[in-house]
Amino acid sequence: GQTATGEEWQVPKSKRDYEGLTCTATLGKTNTESASVDIIVKNDYLAKPTVKASPTMPVVESQVSFTCHTTAKDVMVSWKHKSKTLIGQTDRTIQFGNLSTSLNGAVTCSIHKHGFSSESDAYSLEVKS
Repeated sequence: GQTATGEEWQVPKSKRDYEGLTCTATLGKTNTESASVDIIVKNDYLAKPTVKASPTMPVVESQVSFTCHTTAKDVMVSWKHKSKTLIGQTDRTIQFGNLSTSLNGAVTCSIHKHGFSSESDAYSLEVKS
């Protein structure tokens, strides 16, 4: 375990949770130990991103651009199409060209930072013939 002396101890960003932490106060030669606590670090600072398409009603043999919108700064981006990761697609905007109806399905983006991630709701790609 780790020991910290002083009034404050900060949980390192690399850790996601701590179990069984205790606090001991010393006054003179008498120790007083607090109850055990569990700390869980929540992923509140990575709000869920959203996927926007342009155009919103693409047609066969055209192209469509998807943008991963987020308020978070300095994040890594990844994309999935029909639940499969699109390898090498890490920009906030991606394009599908020469569209066909076989591409119809869910598109999602995820943002990643400091070991945390947040995935968008699925955007339903519907190519019109």
